[in-house]
Amino acid sequence: MKSTIYLLFFSLLLLISCSKSDFLSCDDEDRDTGLIRGQIFDFQHRQGCFYPDFKPDLFSEGMVVQNLESMEALMITLGLDQTLCLWDQPDFEEKTVLVLSTGATGCDRVYHRDVSRTGVNTYEFSIKITECGGCEPWEQLIHWVIIDKIDEESEVTFSVEKKMRQ
Repeated sequence: MKSTIYLLFFSLLLLISCSKSDFLSCDDEDRDTGLIRGQIFDFQHRQGCFYPDFKPDLFSEGMVVQNLESMEALMITLGLDQTLCLWDQPDFEEKTVLVLSTGATGCDRVYHRDVSRTGVNTYEFSIKITECGGCEPWEQLIHWVIIDKIDEESEVTFSVEKKMRQ
């Protein structure tokens, strides 16, 4: 009887302590959730979209883009060769673009991008990166996600979390 009680107690403890992780497994595909309606595209230096002025640090704190003029100015700042990297132009009357740069290592990386509303005029753009394997190639990536239009006065916080899996 005593061993049954211990078994039930430890089983319950194990069940309570095992919560589902927000991080994706290495077998998963990249995922966009929450308020994200799409992506313009993933800018990756290795794809040749940006040269010679690839500046991922420009977006390390995150950026909110509310109009086409700002978007085009960013692309010029980055030295985008528009003949190599075409992008889907959002309707800025109805959409806002959030931009965040990340860096990660591992043999492969899986990205879980999420935008959520945290208050009346506050939002959070978070990226959870699963770094897979013990390889060390560094990948710098700029994430451009499209959400429904938010007010110019809205506050957006940006966060990046990483977790290594073997």
